[in-house]
Amino acid sequence: MRTEINDIEGYFCVLSYNKAGDQTPISSQVQVSAYSPNPQNSRNVKTALYVEKLLSFEVTYQSKIRVESKYARGVKLYGDQRTSRVTIFSNTKFDTKTENYAAEDLGQDLLKVRVEVSQNSPTSYILTVVVPQEITHEFKSDIILTHPKTQVQTKIPVSFENAGKKPSGKQA
Repeated sequence: MRTEINDIEGYFCVLSYNKAGDQTPISSQVQVSAYSPNPQNSRNVKTALYVEKLLSFEVTYQSKIRVESKYARGVKLYGDQRTSRVTIFSNTKFDTKTENYAAEDLGQDLLKVRVEVSQNSPTSYILTVVVPQEITHEFKSDIILTHPKTQVQTKIPVSFENAGKKPSGKQA
């Protein structure tokens, strides 16, 4: 756990949970204490002259999955731009699945999706979305991201236009 004091924002702490193999907890108990260090062993709290518990509270972890703002309205792919990388913010790795809109596309794998942990932050993920070359017709799909603990879903609409090229100045 890391704690910081900021003159503008006040006191805050950053909690992270990195125990492999265990499920991510949904909350943590935080206890704040004041103590007077013992001059002979000032680094050891157990030898303090006194310890006084000031405050105790529970912190619930935020469990929302957030999509990079550039793609908040969806991802548009084109015949000459079949791949997009979207940053996803989540406190834990999430499940992904795709759903196609059109009845004739149901059950088809029109999108290939891969999730990797970002090198920049353990709570950032890179979602790579690819339309395979064998897909030649236009379609619309949703990528559904599901938080494993809360089961809350986040949908990212995806559209593919094979004719023409990506319009200049538009997001992919």
